[in-house]
Amino acid sequence: MKTKTFPLILALLLGLTLTTAAHAQDDDFRRPLRVQTPSGKEPGIADFARAFVSADQKEYALFSATLARIDGRQFKLPQDEQFTCLIDRPHGYLRAVYTIEGIKDPHQVLEVCYWRTDTDRRLVAVCYYNDLGTELLLFYDYSPATGLMTPLAKPPFQDFHEFLRELIVQLPREGKDIHMKRCWDGGPSPLTLRWDGHGTFTLVGAAERYRQPAANQPATCDFIAHFKPEEETSGDPVDLYDAPGGKVIRHLGTYDLDYALRVKRVENGWAHIDYGDDPLMMGPGSSKGSAWVRCTTLYVLPAGHLYENYIYAEPTRAARRVATFNEAMDNITDTWWKVLEIRKGWIKIRTNHLGITGWIETRFLCGSDGVDC
Repeated sequence: MKTKTFPLILALLLGLTLTTAAHAQDDDFRRPLRVQTPSGKEPGIADFARAFVSADQKEYALFSATLARIDGRQFKLPQDEQFTCLIDRPHGYLRAVYTIEGIKDPHQVLEVCYWRTDTDRRLVAVCYYNDLGTELLLFYDYSPATGLMTPLAKPPFQDFHEFLRELIVQLPREGKDIHMKRCWDGGPSPLTLRWDGHGTFTLVGAAERYRQPAANQPATCDFIAHFKPEEETSGDPVDLYDAPGGKVIRHLGTYDLDYALRVKRVENGWAHIDYGDDPLMMGPGSSKGSAWVRCTTLYVLPAGHLYENYIYAEPTRAARRVATFNEAMDNITDTWWKVLEIRKGWIKIRTNHLGITGWIETRFLCGSDGVDC
């Protein structure tokens, strides 16, 4: 049988659209699936997993190998490829790992588990992820009366505003809760979805996670900025200060603004910067000096290619989405955005061409941890 590896799904599966198809091939799994069980027996984890991987019409190696393992058959592995599969029947958990040496994301992982609900149905979860993040998270409602696993139209939790592709979803082998961890250095903090025993989950600490940071509070940060859009040859003059609202220690004229900046701290509308000629301001001796400047003298570069990021109406992911980075960049001709305000983890900007105003996360700015521009 000819097989191929599961392709990288480029679109994000976000928040309330976790169960929306990112590619046409996902349609194989987003329909009711028949669960085959021996006569007189309740379905177990192998039966639920078989129903899922059997729906694969593209013959992906991970799914084909998992099906063979469930059915007790041998799966012929190509050279430099490995496969392992754990089927923990007592705990209702399956984990299959397909490894391909020599590629950027060598590990492809499939996890399946289920919970009993108070109506004697089963909530079945299926997760597929690789080294670059979670590609697929689906939930099914299994009915003993019909023998069907029916995909849920919406995920069984609310108040979730994360980019799933930034996270590794860990389905429970023991316990009932779902855990998620970051898959890259600049990713969000880990989170837990707590099982309520009735078929749904609650995001632990949601109120604090999406609380708006207070204005004018001191905060540390670390990202790159300029005094003007990079493509411009001149800009408004800038004064450098020895302290917020303190003494001017240097004046930069209209044509003296070609410095790279690294913003290290903000407080009360002021930013403490290191400045120099190194574009990333990271190497030893790259800084020619430090000073305080008004936040509104800065321009920042968002790393729009990382994820399908958004500009928000308020400094929280729970706020209304104003535009995507790509929309605001106006076909990549408007890449350096004017700073209006900086708070802990967030920065208010105005785009130059379209004049879009809103908040973006500082962790998606060039120069932030894990962001290579």
